[in-house]
Amino acid sequence: MKSERWLVSYADLMTLLFAVFTVLFALTQQDSSLREAHQNHLSGLFSDEQSEHESAEMLSSTPKVDMYSGFDFFDSINSAQLSSKGIALINKVRKQYQGADAELVIRCYLGNEQGGLSNSARQCAIIGDSLLQRGISAQRLQVIAMGERDPVASNLTVDSALNNFRVVIESQ
Repeated sequence: MKSERWLVSYADLMTLLFAVFTVLFALTQQDSSLREAHQNHLSGLFSDEQSEHESAEMLSSTPKVDMYSGFDFFDSINSAQLSSKGIALINKVRKQYQGADAELVIRCYLGNEQGGLSNSARQCAIIGDSLLQRGISAQRLQVIAMGERDPVASNLTVDSALNNFRVVIESQ
């Protein structure tokens, strides 16, 4: 009877290769503009050839990203209207970007079992409409409902799933 111990090593190798390709695939699914901005910033930090002026210019061109809890804008996960705190945040964002030429990208996320993509789209539309009503140009505004994608916490418990209820505002 021939020994087939090599089969265990072969299976281990296949498992490791699968894990490597899974990680590589996950890295390609990140937001490319954000990844490029971080890559440019980091390469500038380690480059001796850049002057301080070039470094400051690169930092000012890096997109600004603000992350808020969904509860900063809405009283509940299923709410269809902004809370008073949400209205104050909308006014703050309007003041911050009123005269700027930056494009605003608003992404709304939900945790597991929190209404899915349709609820995310509805709440994102509410935030976008509020900014439009306050004078932010539609050409500068992009609203993206992310639903349950890209969680920042596991969805295994209710508390951790609530951490995924968030709004990200990025200026580009």
